Amino acid sequence: MNFFRLLTVAALLTLFTLTLTTPVLGAAQEASSSTISRSEGFFKIWESILRPVGYFKGAGFADVSENMAEHDVIEYARYRGLLDETANFNPGQPLTDIDAALWLYRVHNIAPVDEMTREDFDTMHNRYPLLSATEVAVPISAAQLNSMIADIKTKMKEETHEASFYSEDFHGLTTANGETFDMNAITAAHRTLPFNTLVKVTNLDNGKSVTVRINDRGPYADVEVRHMDLSLGAMLKLAKRSQGVLRNVTFERLGDADLYDPNAVEVEKVSQTETTSETLEASETSTTLSEATIWKQLFAKSMLPRRHELLDYLSMRRK
Repeated sequence: MNFFRLLTVAALLTLFTLTLTTPVLGAAQEASSSTISRSEGFFKIWESILRPVGYFKGAGFADVSENMAEHDVIEYARYRGLLDETANFNPGQPLTDIDAALWLYRVHNIAPVDEMTREDFDTMHNRYPLLSATEVAVPISAAQLNSMIADIKTKMKEETHEASFYSEDFHGLTTANGETFDMNAITAAHRTLPFNTLVKVTNLDNGKSVTVRINDRGPYADVEVRHMDLSLGAMLKLAKRSQGVLRNVTFERLGDADLYDPNAVEVEKVSQTETTSETLEASETSTTLSEATIWKQLFAKSMLPRRHELLDYLSMRRK
C-alpha cells in the first residue's frame, strides 16, 4: 500500500514540475521566434533607404547562397565596405542591437567608410544614440529594428548643418560622377552620400526647401561644419546668392532618384509570399504604383530576382 502511495506522490510531483516548466519553455520559444535574423534585418535596413544594388565582385560570404533573396543586397554592401569582410555572414543568426546600429550608421553613410569601423562605434553612437546600453549585444525583434530605423531617420532629419554653393568657376566641368556640372540645375555635392540620392534641404531661417540630387563630391572647405555644396540653382531656392553660406539647414535623405516617388506615401512592405509574376505584369498597366513599390515587389522573397532584373524592369517602365 505504501508502495502505491509513493508512486502516486511521485506522479503528482512530476506533473507539478511539468506544469511549472511548460510556460517557461513556451516563453523562451516565443522570445526566440520573435527575433529577426541577420539577413532579414539587413535587408529591411537596406529597403529603408531606397538604394539600388549595383556592381559587386569578390569571393563573397561562404554562407550566403545565390539562391537567397538577400544575396545581392548583402554582397553589394560587402563590396562597398558596409559589411565587415569576414568568411561568414551568419545569415540565420539573430540580429543584435549593436550590429543593427552599426549597419544603420554605415548604410546611412554618416561618415566615410574607413571611419565607420567597429572601433568607431562609440563615436557614431554619441552622434546618433540608438541604444540605451552598448555593453552587451542583445538580439532584437523586427519591431525593435523598425523603431531603430525610424529613430535614426528622425535624428538625421533634425540635425543642423552648414551648406555652401558653387557656380561659374565650375560650370561646364565634369562632376565626380561623370556628368557635366550645370550651375543652374538643382544638384549638390556631398562627401559620402551615394550619387543620384535625393536630399530635401530645408533652410530653417526662412522655412524654404528644395530637393537636390547628389552628383558630385565636396565641399572641401570647413569640412568639420560644412556638409554640402549646392549648385547655384539650388541655392537660389533657399536664399539670396549674397548670403554665401547657409548655417542653419537640415537634410532629409529621400532615396535614389530612380526609385523615390514623391507622390507615394510610405509603402508597407510587400508580402513575401503573395508576390508573383502575374502581380508584376498587372502593375505595368498601373499609373499609380510607385517605382519604390515595384522595387520592393521585385525583391520580395518569392521572386529571388537579380539586380539586373530590377534595373531592366525600371528602365522599361520609364520608356
